[in-house]
Amino acid sequence: MVSVVDDFEKYTDDDEAGQAIFQTWIDGLKYGDPNHPAGDPQHAPYYAGNGTGAVVGNIPAPLAEEQIVRGGGRSMPMDYSDVKKPWYSEAQRTWSTTQNWTTSGADTLTLYFRGKADNSRAPLYVGIEDGAGRMAMMVHSDPAAVLATEWQRWHLPCADVRAAGVDVGAVKKMVMGVGDRRNPKPGGTGRIYVDDIRLTKRMP
Repeated sequence: MVSVVDDFEKYTDDDEAGQAIFQTWIDGLKYGDPNHPAGDPQHAPYYAGNGTGAVVGNIPAPLAEEQIVRGGGRSMPMDYSDVKKPWYSEAQRTWSTTQNWTTSGADTLTLYFRGKADNSRAPLYVGIEDGAGRMAMMVHSDPAAVLATEWQRWHLPCADVRAAGVDVGAVKKMVMGVGDRRNPKPGGTGRIYVDDIRLTKRMP
């Protein structure tokens, strides 16, 4: 059983239509015009950014990555810069309604990532937040994970999320980040790619 959380295939370069990858995975950059009210159909919505060193999307277009992909035709590129406060970088996806990640017996969040050999070494982490604002932070066991030049599969057991007090039946936000979020300190820069985020049931 596989349920897709995000395979990054739906994103386009049309930010006026709200279809750009950075409009779903919010990074550290602001976009849009703050003088236009939310819901204005003539303009893209305004976001102030999440205050971190992340930049999601290629410049210039195509915004979603179309060459370095694990499956399908697109992946999410994220540049990170931990050289100034808050000294970590993350992309955040927030759902308008909470998501039930327990359907059909799902017990694992699985995603694929890769980095670059010349990246600055830094922790790679995922955060899962429920509708009550409780977040589980999971850090990859390999401190050099962002240096991997081949696609890496990362299994995150839902049991670990529950153990942190998060309701996986009511997920509101997912965070993908680089840096030491718990104990922030100055770091370096680099780029990672993320693809095929799915809910799966692990075989015994």
